[in-house]
Amino acid sequence: MRLADLSFNYSVLGAQGFETMAGLIKSCEAYDFIYDGDFNQASDLFVQFLDDVQS
Repeated sequence: MRLADLSFNYSVLGAQGFETMAGLIKSCEAYDFIYDGDFNQASDLFVQFLDDVQS
């Protein structure tokens, strides 16, 4: 639902937009990142994500 809330044209595209968004969501991994102010920890986490993707 967060993606739908942030989609400015969601209400214009209706069912077709919903189906397209559902396909996008099914085809990728998603993460919910909450930054707590520790830049080093955040940087290490994103480096790990990049390493995982490149492997």
